[in-house]
Amino acid sequence: MRLKFIRNIFVIILCLNAIACGTKCQVSNNDELNEVEGVSMAIEDGTLNNQGATIVIKDVNSPGVHIYGEEFYIQEKIKGEWSNVKTIHDDYSFNDLGYIVDKDGQLELECNWSYIYGNLDKGEYRLVKYTFRNDNTPITKDDYLYFSVEFTIK
Repeated sequence: MRLKFIRNIFVIILCLNAIACGTKCQVSNNDELNEVEGVSMAIEDGTLNNQGATIVIKDVNSPGVHIYGEEFYIQEKIKGEWSNVKTIHDDYSFNDLGYIVDKDGQLELECNWSYIYGNLDKGEYRLVKYTFRNDNTPITKDDYLYFSVEFTIK
């Protein structure tokens, strides 16, 4: 129990360090992400709407322990190219928490984008998140590994 508590404190400190060193996560608009070996993300059935979704991150075979936060951004596919969706507010933020997968290698997070982007119109989108390995200290933007899940609003 004490070891688990110490590990969780360490994870929180690492995440705070990462947040303090960086800005909002966004890679360029291209479609090349540093997809993470052994990590996948899906949208939980029945949760997708134009205001948000519940995502499930699976991390069962990746090397090392990855830390996941609540931060994400949305891109839309326009004429075959990914473009960042324009935000409707600039005063948004995410909770600075660091999560690891459970004993089954899964992590479930609710993503509500309505305040940041409004209700999404019909189209093809992807939700982009980042992670980093907990053995990378101090954390820099070069340590971020980006991954995504595509979805369609009908």
